[in-house]
Amino acid sequence: MDGIAPMAADVRRVTSCRLTVAPYRWAFAEARAAEIAAHWDEQRAANPSYFNGTVLMLADYRISGDDLVANAFVTEFRSYLFWRSLGFPDAGAIDGFGSAVIRASDGSLLLGRQRNGQMNAGLDYLPGGFIDSRDIGADGRIDIVASVAREVAEETGLRLDELAVEPGFVVTRIGTQLSIGVPFRSALDSAALRRRVEAHIESEPDGELQSVRCVAKMADLTDARLAGYCVPLLPVLLGVEGGGLG
Repeated sequence: MDGIAPMAADVRRVTSCRLTVAPYRWAFAEARAAEIAAHWDEQRAANPSYFNGTVLMLADYRISGDDLVANAFVTEFRSYLFWRSLGFPDAGAIDGFGSAVIRASDGSLLLGRQRNGQMNAGLDYLPGGFIDSRDIGADGRIDIVASVAREVAEETGLRLDELAVEPGFVVTRIGTQLSIGVPFRSALDSAALRRRVEAHIESEPDGELQSVRCVAKMADLTDARLAGYCVPLLPVLLGVEGGGLG
């Protein structure tokens, strides 16, 4: 996820999401191994908190009718980070990640801003992030709802038992990024939801979020610096005319 200029994008709703880990050799990472290692050393020197764990990316995907079907593969975080530093060039991979579409009881959307030192510092986005190995079942299937719920708990303190999972998914493709949005509903209104998450942020000085806001209309975003996928997605979620889901 990164702040990028608006470009042609596709936002649509699907009823099911079938993600499966499959064998895949990422030729880009193999061919650029020496550059990746050098870049990682530079990034670690600047950001000691970085950890070279494993992340999941997508080798391919398709939307068939109302269903999203994708094959995922495991790679090192440092390989992803190098690819990202180049501006996500076409390299036989898709940056697939989960996003939480959390609505307050009055319909407002919850957005967070990442704090300094994080990979997307200063950007406003829907809570979420990488899919990782914890999300893979014994059958190789990925539980994207559990993945997003875990990220939400880590970033906002909101537990799954505090949120109602709504049916379907909102899929946003922009460039080589694919956001898989999981809709949640809170019983709290905007003000109470914001206070709830702010209390968590204050209790986690090393957490990912710097601040949080609830937005009901595009005018609420005049001072926002949106993550790239949020540029086409938020007008749809906020019901801007002409932004209906395909």
